[in-house]
Parts: sequence; structure tokens; C-alpha cells
Amino acid sequence: MCRADDQAIKGWIGGALIGAFVGAATCLFLTPKRGEEMREEVKKVAGRVGDAAQAVGETIRREAEALASRLRRSSRSALDEWTAVKDDFVRAVEASLSAGKDLKAALEDAAAAVFDRAEAAAVESVQKAKEAEDGDLKATSGAPEGKA
Repeated sequence: MCRADDQAIKGWIGGALIGAFVGAATCLFLTPKRGEEMREEVKKVAGRVGDAAQAVGETIRREAEALASRLRRSSRSALDEWTAVKDDFVRAVEASLSAGKDLKAALEDAAAAVFDRAEAAAVESVQKAKEAEDGDLKATSGAPEGKA
């Protein structure tokens, strides 16, 4: 296995994580739901993205270790090279798992911030509507009674 293969694998893992994040975020933000429902949905998707990234990482780690085991039986000189490759690969997988966890946390934080701003805007709109309604009631009650 060469460095180009390592880069291709790292690129594939990164692309899969980014694709999952973008697809989930697009789907969630284009779906009209209440804030609380949307917040729960975002948390669920963020959890699934993180879990999927961990599952992929674990599968890749197991495959890398199995490959290293087969190489150990076939050749000592090849074992030294493949062990180094496997160690690099395991480090890359661990970094991907960490990035998946960071992505999950960032997605949850971003979703909470978006929904908090939306909730604040909704409360402000309701207050303005009540103020306008109160102003209309005062204007109507202040009009002279004999005139219509």
C-alpha cells in the first residue's frame, strides 16, 4: 500500500462525512416543522452521523488489523512496512472518529443556536402583534361616541 492509497482512503472518509452532514442538514432545514421537533430531529441526525462515522472507522480499523495479521504470516520484511502503514491508517481512522464527534457537537450547537434565534424572533413578532392590537383598541375606545 502506498501513500497515494492512504490519501485516497482519507479523502473517501472525509467525503463521506461531509456528504452525510450536508445531506442531513439540507433535508432538515428544508423540512417545515416546529422548533422543538426540528431540534430533536437535528439531534437524532447528528447522533446518526457521529455513530455512522464511528462504525465506518471501526470497520476500517478491523480490516486494517486483519490485513496486518495476514502479512505477518507471509513475510517479516513486508510486515515491517505494512505495520507502519497500518499504524498510519489507524491514526487516520482515529482522527476521523474524533472529527466525527466534533462534527456531531458542532451540528448540535449550530442547530440549537438557529432554533434559539428563530424562537426569539417568533416571540418578538407576537409581542409586536399584541402591541399593535392594543394600539388599535385604544384608538377605537378613544373615538367620540356620537360619530360613526
